[in-house]
Amino acid sequence: MNLETGLKYTKFGNDSQTDYDQLINGRSIYEGIVTENGFHYQEQDIAGYFSMNKDFKKWSAKAGLRYEETLTDGYSVTERNKRNFGNFFPSAFLQYKIADGSSADLSYTRRIVRPSLFDVNPFKFYTSIYSDYVGNPLLNPSLQDNLNLNVMVRSIFLFSMFYNITYAPVVSFPFNTDQNTIETRKINSGKLDSYGFNFDVSLNPKSWWQSNFSASLGSYRYRSDFNYDLDGTPVNITISTRQSAQFPKGLSADLGFSATLPGGGYNIARQKGYSSLDLGLSKTLLRNRLILSLSAQDILKSSTQRSTVLTSEFRSINSNYYDFRQVMLSVRFKFGRELKVVRKKSAPQELNRLK
Repeated sequence: MNLETGLKYTKFGNDSQTDYDQLINGRSIYEGIVTENGFHYQEQDIAGYFSMNKDFKKWSAKAGLRYEETLTDGYSVTERNKRNFGNFFPSAFLQYKIADGSSADLSYTRRIVRPSLFDVNPFKFYTSIYSDYVGNPLLNPSLQDNLNLNVMVRSIFLFSMFYNITYAPVVSFPFNTDQNTIETRKINSGKLDSYGFNFDVSLNPKSWWQSNFSASLGSYRYRSDFNYDLDGTPVNITISTRQSAQFPKGLSADLGFSATLPGGGYNIARQKGYSSLDLGLSKTLLRNRLILSLSAQDILKSSTQRSTVLTSEFRSINSNYYDFRQVMLSVRFKFGRELKVVRKKSAPQELNRLK
């Protein structure tokens, strides 16, 4: 049996400046409304953990417990909020190796889901003269229990089943204000049960061709005191593929497609389908010193995300296109020997919070 223990300290900081406007005939439509704001956020995470694992024949087992204390300080020109909270996070993992490249594992983890920086910024952001969005500096992180079953077959096929429970998730609730505008606010509310199935396959049909496919099917049940109507049970279906090819004379191509089918939802909103088609080409010249690359994203301009929230008072319809459609040409030339630089990557969960 192996035992492991340790401590971890993380400091996270962000300073953001928001400034927006919309002009009609050279005149702002937001006269008398503050449209710029600075928000400063500091967070410290202090954690201690203990884990143990043991292997016996074809079985592997691991269990652990972590305690994490978080201190936050967020302030803007209008207010300042300091918070601190702590929680225990247990975990357990059990794996059975069926054969070479094939295995099955069952795991349980408790995680913390932190709100994004945009969620906790108290600044009121107007998306139009009839709607606005305001963050909530008093949001708490959500706790999430995760149960996962994974089956790997010959290191090619991966089947996964999951069941997650999120307590007091951060949800965007729309409200009809006294000014007859729709204001979207972030609130900790209710309980979210999510469940589903994932399938992934990675193939090499030819020595020069790599093919990857992914698909997921899932649904959820959200319970809250907020009065909303999902108009049926949402079914979330996503598919994606990535095809990469290496051709003679330094030519390579990459094709990617992803789609979310209609009929799904997220918390209290029903979502329509959207997709994205991407293409990349690359050519090497001069003994691989010169690299020419051409890439195109969202070629069909089909990644517009639309959602509908239905309450007893109103229907809120949102349509967002973040202008991902672009074509990029790059030229790279290597001088002399290429140095290998090791960069420490930021944790994905921290990068996601910047969105």
